[in-house]
Amino acid sequence: MGDLRSDRSLLAFALLAGIVLILPVQLAADHGTRGEVGGYMKGELIYNSTRSLSGGLGVGDVDDDGEVEVIFCDFEGNVVMLEASQDGSFRAGKIWQEGGEPGTDKGLFDLVIMDALSTSDGPEILVGGYSGKLYAVHKNGEDWTSTVLVRSPFRIFEIELGDIDPAVGEEVLYGSMQNDQVTPDRYLRYVRRTAGDNYEQVEVPVPEAVKAIDVADADPDVEGEEIWITTSAWNDKGGTESTLVELWNEGGTWKNRVMFTDPNNLLTNVKVGELWSGHDGNEMVITSLGGWCYLGYMEGGILKVKPIFEAKTETGSNFGLEGLAMGDINPRHPGDEALVTGYYNRVYQVVEVSGEVIADLAWEKDSEEMKLELSGVEIADVTAVHPGNEGLIASLQGWIEMLNYEQDGLSVSIPGQRFELVQGGEVRVPLRIVPSGLLRGPLVLEIETDPSINVMYPTGLNIDDHDPLDLMVVIEAKGPLSNRDIDIGVQAKVGTYTDQGTIRLSLEGSGSSLTLFTEPASGVVYTALGSHLRVRVGILGGEEYDALDLEVSDSEGLLTSVNTPIVPGEDEYMTILPIKGVSLGMRSVTVTASYAGVAVSEADFIIEVRKLSDDLDAVVTRIDDQRFIARLLYNGSVPVNHVSVEFMLGSKKVGSFDDVTLGPRSNLSIDILLDKGETGILTVFIDDLGQEEIATYNLGLIGRSSDGKSGKMDMFWVIVGVLLVLIALVFVGVALMYSRGTSDSDARIDRIGDYRGSRVNHPMNRERTIARGQMGRMPPERQAPRRAPPPPFRTQGRGPGGR
Repeated sequence: MGDLRSDRSLLAFALLAGIVLILPVQLAADHGTRGEVGGYMKGELIYNSTRSLSGGLGVGDVDDDGEVEVIFCDFEGNVVMLEASQDGSFRAGKIWQEGGEPGTDKGLFDLVIMDALSTSDGPEILVGGYSGKLYAVHKNGEDWTSTVLVRSPFRIFEIELGDIDPAVGEEVLYGSMQNDQVTPDRYLRYVRRTAGDNYEQVEVPVPEAVKAIDVADADPDVEGEEIWITTSAWNDKGGTESTLVELWNEGGTWKNRVMFTDPNNLLTNVKVGELWSGHDGNEMVITSLGGWCYLGYMEGGILKVKPIFEAKTETGSNFGLEGLAMGDINPRHPGDEALVTGYYNRVYQVVEVSGEVIADLAWEKDSEEMKLELSGVEIADVTAVHPGNEGLIASLQGWIEMLNYEQDGLSVSIPGQRFELVQGGEVRVPLRIVPSGLLRGPLVLEIETDPSINVMYPTGLNIDDHDPLDLMVVIEAKGPLSNRDIDIGVQAKVGTYTDQGTIRLSLEGSGSSLTLFTEPASGVVYTALGSHLRVRVGILGGEEYDALDLEVSDSEGLLTSVNTPIVPGEDEYMTILPIKGVSLGMRSVTVTASYAGVAVSEADFIIEVRKLSDDLDAVVTRIDDQRFIARLLYNGSVPVNHVSVEFMLGSKKVGSFDDVTLGPRSNLSIDILLDKGETGILTVFIDDLGQEEIATYNLGLIGRSSDGKSGKMDMFWVIVGVLLVLIALVFVGVALMYSRGTSDSDARIDRIGDYRGSRVNHPMNRERTIARGQMGRMPPERQAPRRAPPPPFRTQGRGPGGR
């Protein structure tokens, strides 16, 4: 009820007020803190016709069968009844038509349902329109008839019920919205029972023509209920000026005062209810043709008004609001909510969230052509299929939609057909993620893939309230395919809400065989290390390979292995392992796989064999007199697994890393804090887990002075120490020259400070050279513990990558 009805003059008025009313609408207000509204409104079309509906709606048991019916009227003077069936569907039937010729003398605007006649069972339908007659439509046996209660001097545009008079029962209030400049109607009228079924009409003066009416207690300073109306008048600019007016009866006299004015547009509707916990008593929702929806409440004898939202088009133009109903339609929210609509195909629920009153999109009519919607709105319990109340939306286009509350949810929509993926190709599958209710936040997609395919989809997506999200999933063949059907699982998550779907896929391969291929087609292996190049082995068809022979061309120093058995549709990895005696450099190799003596597949790729020591370096940096930092740097391009690193100061272990992985630009570092007078040669040893030596770096002599002050040794002891070291080196050097016939002329000991170590890569027979204190491994007393299995991971310094 309470909606702008249409004849030619009214349609012209509405169109002039909002010339772009056929565009989409959007919210333009900042709603502040958003808590969980919870749930959404699901729409169901319960009536559709070619007749324009005026928006007059009512709910009640008008045929005395114990069940409520939905009653509405149209501009052709018809009253139609919708009855709910057990299965939730509705049956429609025209029960009454106003007499007279179509045109200005015929057509109904609004209706209410009340017990007005003692001579008929059940409540009657009180309806009015152009003629000014207030009809009481009721059932008489099997037929429907009508009784005229009163006739207004103007048309009846808006009807409302309320107990505002000492007379028995409720009164029927109505207004005409006759706001022309010649004969404006400045009265609110109501009818009251006099005797029996007789009624009289009472006129209450008001400032301007009445548009909307509500009767409720919103003013604590007035005893009982007040009448709240909106008015419409022409202003001196040729437009309309509208006010919100409060009326109350004081000592038998009707008084009124203007509470709020919109100088630019029509205040189209007002409804009162208990909407907001931030205010004691009832509040009101006020709508305007300018697109604004307001919250109003009395405080200290003054009406406070603040905007809830503004309905605007995507281009920034305003949309008119008019359809308004108040009631409890959201069971998760205490108190009342308001449904607001107007000249577009959306319905918003006005609801309190986190202490603020906001507007949330409740429902949207899916319509290809956005037409001028003059909607009526009602909140009532009209069916037992859904718990609680439902919302009814009547439109100028002739349809009625019933809205019911549903829990928040999320759904994944996937096309039902089966997609075909051919070898070497790809398919594109559209997905739609549909949020229901006030869902907002990051979307998480989880897709179960098959080893033979690769699935790509956009990430970092967000769901925003009611807007569906469309995306494309690309599925491509990673390698050879077998002929089979698979299902790919898709799961979408937003917060705690999830849904899942399935992509049906047919794989079309090129035959049944075993296939080898590298990922990528080249790789690096290191000597003297348990490192390997992985080559993927896949099987097409239904046969399982339980034993597989692999042969590598140019196999000097290379071994191969593969896990068996290999199951169709799954992958295993072959390893290529360098052994002693392998030659360094680049080589092209072919791996051939044979089964039962028959070659079934082969793959070509490039291998580079390198020494790990070529990609390793060690340095020591002096921080102060007492502290040094030693680092091992790896500059290789592929990760190296299962490496053991030890830092030794003389025969003392100062740091270690066991079973670590060296990745590109890895940095293993330790802090060395010397004791008073401590000194020694710092050496870094790198082994694999089999105690096989990979590289050794002597980083030079480090130490600190005995007094611990300047970091410099006492000059005397420095000179003595240097002379003794030089004498020892001369004797050792002469001995080596005579015993081995060689000269280690480039041996050196670095000075105290920053050192870059010399590399010493030992032969595979692991001979140890101790000469000159800088080459080879540590003395024999260190060797015995290194034959034992490696200890658990330990370090006295920092972890991998530390500084």
